[in-house]
Amino acid sequence: MALGRERSQAAQLASELAGLRQQLKAREAAKESGGVNGGPASPGQERREAQKRLAETNARLAELSLSYEGARAELAKYKRALEREVGSVDGAARLLEGGSGARGRAEQISLLRDQLREAQRRAMTDNGGLAGGPSSPGSRGEERARERLQQMEQERRHDHERLLVVEQQLRAELDESRRRADALAARIKNLEADVRSKRDTSQRGPRAA
Repeated sequence: MALGRERSQAAQLASELAGLRQQLKAREAAKESGGVNGGPASPGQERREAQKRLAETNARLAELSLSYEGARAELAKYKRALEREVGSVDGAARLLEGGSGARGRAEQISLLRDQLREAQRRAMTDNGGLAGGPSSPGSRGEERARERLQQMEQERRHDHERLLVVEQQLRAELDESRRRADALAARIKNLEADVRSKRDTSQRGPRAA
């Protein structure tokens, strides 16, 4: 995995940098004490090679630092995407902590279900009231009441069908939203771990000097 390779490379670079710095210090101390053998050119060449390797390692550590900043930026981007998906900053935080944060869609579905039950209750109440009212067969009042009842039943039926369709759509959106939110949360946790690892590795390099 790319993140694992970067962490392994960063640890190797930090160790290599510390070793190079120790070698340079040891050679410098040996030169000052006169304990270096093999002619004047050999220590100088070794020093130049060690300095070159040190410069290369520092450059690679600088590149790693840029990678760390890029990972932090990517982490912030995914967090913003998760907040948009869930609907709130607090909801995203709860989801990252393992709680239930994707509540926006679920609350919409719950509200629609309540509206649907209320519409059904009103339809039953209106139906019972109109059907049980006093009327004489063939009267104009009964005909108007029957027409009104049919109209109301048709309206309720349409409302019922519309709410069922909306509920199905919202349920599908909720499932997809939860799937995306879970994926984002997992991605964010991986990025947070990677950012911590890169930060620690970058900080260990300078301290090794």
